Amino acid sequence: MADINQRVLCAKSDDKEFSALVRDYQNLLLSEAHKYTGKYITVSDDEYSIALAAFHEAVISFDETKGQFLSFVRVIISRGLIDYLRKQGRDPETVSLDSATDEDSAQQSIVNQTQFHLYEEKEAEAARQSEIRYEIEEMQNILRNYGFSFYDLSKVSPKAEKTKTACTEAIVTLLLDHSLSEKMQQSRMLPIAEIERKSNIPRKTLDRHRKYIIAGAEIFLGEFPHLAGYLSNVRRAKWEKEAKG
Repeated sequence: MADINQRVLCAKSDDKEFSALVRDYQNLLLSEAHKYTGKYITVSDDEYSIALAAFHEAVISFDETKGQFLSFVRVIISRGLIDYLRKQGRDPETVSLDSATDEDSAQQSIVNQTQFHLYEEKEAEAARQSEIRYEIEEMQNILRNYGFSFYDLSKVSPKAEKTKTACTEAIVTLLLDHSLSEKMQQSRMLPIAEIERKSNIPRKTLDRHRKYIIAGAEIFLGEFPHLAGYLSNVRRAKWEKEAKG
């Protein structure tokens, strides 16, 4: 999913993009309407229409220099719903399961809270994917200085378990020896002879998997928590080696 701020800017003048935004964030509208009314909300309810109108207002008036859209739109929706409810002579309220007075209202509250949690999970996953894309772009910039692409790694990643272990050891050797990692980053080359001498890994293995070893080291030398998650074997091997001293 594209960055929400950029999608909103497009939706200002693109009806199709606005409709797509409404579909993607419908659970947000439903959960916000539920939060202020205390009842189960569907797209047929007036409260949903109020939330939708507020969503449209938020899209049209959004200024990306003043913050994130999702924070802004919640304010606009809450304002619209509160105004609507007060005009109806109803008090806005925040609903929890404790406020349910009978079985039906409890079920309705559960349904709406489920909608809210689904929305939150969707937002969390969208944020995670966005962060991963950012890390890949940053790593791509770093690896370009070494003369290869992040997308080359799928072709050069070790397949055999023995080779994976050797490459992991090579990466850990770089991480634990700052002079070696600095030499790699300054020369934009893998210090094969030094790694071979320190680890006894065959030169042929180091040379064949040079790109993978460089990328693995750079991931841990920088701030790439999501990409590092795919190299848990390196983190574990580094911890074990550090523990042994």
